[in-house]
Amino acid sequence: MELLFDNDVRLTIGSSWQPLNAMPEDPPGTHVFGKATENCECFVSTHPIDVKYTMQFDNPQEIISGIHEALAGNQALIEVKSNVTSESKMVYSIVKTQQQPSGVQYSLTMDIVVKNRAVHLQGFFSETGTTGQRDAAVYELERQNGNVTINFDGWNFDPYDANSQRQYRMNLSEQEKYDNMFPQHPLSIA
Repeated sequence: MELLFDNDVRLTIGSSWQPLNAMPEDPPGTHVFGKATENCECFVSTHPIDVKYTMQFDNPQEIISGIHEALAGNQALIEVKSNVTSESKMVYSIVKTQQQPSGVQYSLTMDIVVKNRAVHLQGFFSETGTTGQRDAAVYELERQNGNVTINFDGWNFDPYDANSQRQYRMNLSEQEKYDNMFPQHPLSIA
């Protein structure tokens, strides 16, 4: 599916995504789409924005610091990445939120600039069905490799602050290197 925004930016979305109706209060030009898999419910909203309102592409550390300051007790920073080429700029962050009674939701915030025209994307990717399968499988793999103890020592960490004392943090299973092993997991899809 191809999305064309009123500022002439085009985004191509995979065929597994379904278009949804935007809400009346959404910004003008909003495109909404979603999909559900056995392990994930996904909802993404995207709309054109003025370039001056995008995240800073050349200063990911400022984004990281801002996220760290804003995190609630049930949230953890997973990743911040930026990519700048001669044709375009892209920056995104992924934050996880612990859900009640169980499971995790990953939120993706992304800004894309093409030829001085920008698009903002906000996505929510929630675990459904039996949760924690990725965690359990990777925990056992990492335990067998000696990277984590039976008491979970070495399991949780902050990817940008080795001294973080936050109770809720990223865990080893949420590293990008495991995405291919769990393609239907919400973090992989995000």
